[in-house]
Amino acid sequence: MLELNELVDTILLSQTSCNEDFEMFLSMLILHLREHPSHWGKMKGRIYSQLGPNKLKDLNEIGLTHVMTLFLALTGISFDEVPKKMISVVENLRIEQRNTNLVWNAYAVLIIIHVREGRSIEKITPLMLQMLQDAASDEKTFFLIKNFVLNFEHIIKFSKNMHLSQWLLINTWFPKYVATCYYVDLKVAMDVILYVLDSVSNSDSWLLWESSFRQYICPSLKQLSNASKAPDVIGKIAGKLFLLVPNLGSEFFNYFNSENISAKISYQFLNLILDHYPNNFGFTPQQESVVIQSWLKICLLTSNVDEHFTNNVSKLDSFPATLKQHLTNSKNPVRAFIEYLGSDVRQHALSNDIIKLCDISFGRIDKWLTNYVTHPEDEAIIFHIYCHISLAFLHCGILLYDRNKGMSPLTKLVQVVLLPNSFLIGKAPHIFILNAVKKTWHIFFEAIVKLNIIPDTFLERTLRDMIVKYMPYFSTTESPIIKCFESDITTASVILEKLSNLYFRQPVKESDANVLKALHIVSHFMQSTTSATSMTLVLNLFRVILSFLMGDIKKNVFNVERMRGVGCDENLRLLLEKLENSLK
Repeated sequence: MLELNELVDTILLSQTSCNEDFEMFLSMLILHLREHPSHWGKMKGRIYSQLGPNKLKDLNEIGLTHVMTLFLALTGISFDEVPKKMISVVENLRIEQRNTNLVWNAYAVLIIIHVREGRSIEKITPLMLQMLQDAASDEKTFFLIKNFVLNFEHIIKFSKNMHLSQWLLINTWFPKYVATCYYVDLKVAMDVILYVLDSVSNSDSWLLWESSFRQYICPSLKQLSNASKAPDVIGKIAGKLFLLVPNLGSEFFNYFNSENISAKISYQFLNLILDHYPNNFGFTPQQESVVIQSWLKICLLTSNVDEHFTNNVSKLDSFPATLKQHLTNSKNPVRAFIEYLGSDVRQHALSNDIIKLCDISFGRIDKWLTNYVTHPEDEAIIFHIYCHISLAFLHCGILLYDRNKGMSPLTKLVQVVLLPNSFLIGKAPHIFILNAVKKTWHIFFEAIVKLNIIPDTFLERTLRDMIVKYMPYFSTTESPIIKCFESDITTASVILEKLSNLYFRQPVKESDANVLKALHIVSHFMQSTTSATSMTLVLNLFRVILSFLMGDIKKNVFNVERMRGVGCDENLRLLLEKLENSLK
């Protein structure tokens, strides 16, 4: 299209630069008609008579190129008449001739000629719109729309102003096309729409364009943003529309910050509108909560969050001044946020503001996190999530868990990231999840041990299930349980107690393989510890283990005596007594 447009400019404005014979002929024709305008009446009759439908249908690509170039050049002689004739010719072409980039590019140049002259395109758009709508109904002709989308951007670039009915070119074809085109083409279309929006968002133009955007662009943005892979630029377009259309604001705000929208789209939306907060608009307390929840989601699902975005979020009234400073000075805003909430927990536990902020931040996290960990896509992001959720358990457990309620943020998070129902009934977790749990299991366990100072049914069950359910999935040498022995003595003693009760006391429900793993883990700890207290714990556990073995030994001794037909084998009984005495 740009080449054809440049060629027409050369014919009309720089005749001496023409190289091809036909270009030279056209430049001579235009020059002659400009010098002798009275000849136009007779000449146009001769030209039109040679371009009837029967003659046009037999034209090859070169012939068609010459015809399109002829009409575009003749707009320099009769602007009112030639466009109508050119459109009539296009309309009468065979469908195979019309559905070519050549004809569509020529039509786009005709539109550009109008907008460069500051002329409305209203009268020349109907056929173009019909062609677009027809092409949008068949994926085989999507290549024409793909080409038109690029041309549309140039139409805007060449426009003398944005009041020339260019908005008519956005119509029903757009939602049809973007709903099914390839991702790469969708990205191009969205980039063009953003460019157009930037070009028409001033107060003089927007009133003319608003209806087209609301009718054809807005519904598509909402529909497309639900896709698992949607261009991030959708969020930026939605953010600009949020600022431009006040009565769309609340709807768009809630929608593009909802759980099912990708973090990257929400980021583009939120970052853009926060640039204008609080100067251009304000948030209700409920909307501030949504911003915080969306910010945390974006930070957890995006490994790198720019400082500008965090500073934008820090403008919220919900964030205390000390927290704002804490976030601003940190390279990892989520970790800084978690550590701030958990700092001096006793004081915060008495602060309703901190309790509320923690509940806002983590109270609905399971809504989007469930979907993400059920179908993980990026191992690095999964690990990023587990690192920060485990830290939240460790630092903010007392704020996240309410033992007097059936459900609290921590309860829901345990069911999502550690012990989902599918895992509890025997389904193996995704490898990304297993790897993340292996690296953070010890942090989760230590955090729950700290919460369970006063024994609690849910916490006790969680500690038990964390050991029993994950034991089969980790080898002895790589078991995260071993890391727990490296933390404080309380956590180590709880681990040993759980291992003792679950694997070394009758009746044992676990498999021999898992019992052996537990035994190796205890042995590994005994060989590595240098703490006298820890060694005492291990020796006590070994006493339990050996007592647990004694039952089988006695049973086997009695069986041997029965098989030998003797009531008592003095040698076996002596050895058994010696073993029992040594255990005592």
